[in-house]
Amino acid sequence: YYQVKKRVEQSINEVLYPTYYYDRFYFKNQELVPHKDRPSCEVSVSLHCSNNLDYGWPIWFDTPDGDKIPLVTNPGDAVIYKGCEREHWREPMKGDHKSYYHQIFFHYVRRDGPYIEHAFDAPNRR
Repeated sequence: YYQVKKRVEQSINEVLYPTYYYDRFYFKNQELVPHKDRPSCEVSVSLHCSNNLDYGWPIWFDTPDGDKIPLVTNPGDAVIYKGCEREHWREPMKGDHKSYYHQIFFHYVRRDGPYIEHAFDAPNRR
């Protein structure tokens, strides 16, 4: 968790405090509905761990210009995004009853950002 934090801090040139993380497995027909995250997810990372899909399953983002862009990652790849600012989603996953997609979400707040009071938050704490 802290190794990811260090890499993200280097990438965005900001000091971060962790809030929480969790891993998720998606299965056939599951999706991530379009949403923006809560304040504990000011800076979010989606790390693609593994999958057995025969296609690239994208995560989608709304851009500041209003465009909708898909991003396909390979196992070991991660995407850093502003969870509270950028709407993001995944369309229903295709496949059969054995299909899966595994990822880990890491969430942080910026030391000098507006959500610092959410540092060291927990996923079920509101």
